[in-house]
Amino acid sequence: MGVYSGIGAAAKVATNVETTVSGWKVQEMNRAAHYSASLTGGGDTSTAGNDDWKGWYRTYAHTPLPFPGDTFTFLGSIDGSVGLSGEAICDRLILTCPIEAGNNIDCRVEFSSNGALSKGVAVAVDSGSAVAFNAAGRKVAVNGVDVPDTRFWRLVIGARNKLYAGSTNAGVVKRTPGVVHANWVYQAYTDDLTTVPTKGDTAVLQFYVTASTYWSLYHNRYEQIRELGADIEGMENVLYSAAGSFAGWLGTSLGHIKNPAGASKWGT
Repeated sequence: MGVYSGIGAAAKVATNVETTVSGWKVQEMNRAAHYSASLTGGGDTSTAGNDDWKGWYRTYAHTPLPFPGDTFTFLGSIDGSVGLSGEAICDRLILTCPIEAGNNIDCRVEFSSNGALSKGVAVAVDSGSAVAFNAAGRKVAVNGVDVPDTRFWRLVIGARNKLYAGSTNAGVVKRTPGVVHANWVYQAYTDDLTTVPTKGDTAVLQFYVTASTYWSLYHNRYEQIRELGADIEGMENVLYSAAGSFAGWLGTSLGHIKNPAGASKWGT
């Protein structure tokens, strides 16, 4: 027994080590069945139910290895040689781009059990070059036109994966891939409220992660326009936040979600 700082930790998706991971965590659960009966003396008790687990890792890469709905073997190492591993399914990607703060673009990858989790030997060492992308100068484009003075954006892409625990699961919860969905928000300064997007409108959105590459979502619908107004006493610059969601099917047109490499991850 001992204490270890985790400075040599790494995460592996299938056979590939994810680059520039800043941390990972896993939570184990047992779906216990609680009951009270004539012999429990007015107290609660339980029986052990199906085992389940979920986890996440954070990377400074703007394009993580899995996409929501993908199944893979997750391996998390605490020192390069030991840790845990298990079959998993990707639930959600959360990409955050703090342009005004000038911090690095951050991606959180969330996943859940698709098989039993085991602890022990877990070899994963990130021996590649560090990959990080600063958010300074990044932007959002709407229908191919840059949004002036964008200060922040966040993109969340997920899949509504469906859990099951049949007789062949050996008491472990698994999941099947579900419907892909996405939502987003961006914030920009403005001196003309007539240029603010209109709620209910549809558009193609591009979330830039470098000067020339971006996550592309086609189509989208604006659902909320927030923070309109002025702070006189606080002397804050006038801004607005636009929030909405991916609309994969619009009329007779099937849309797409493409990663910064231009690969279609969903749709056409």
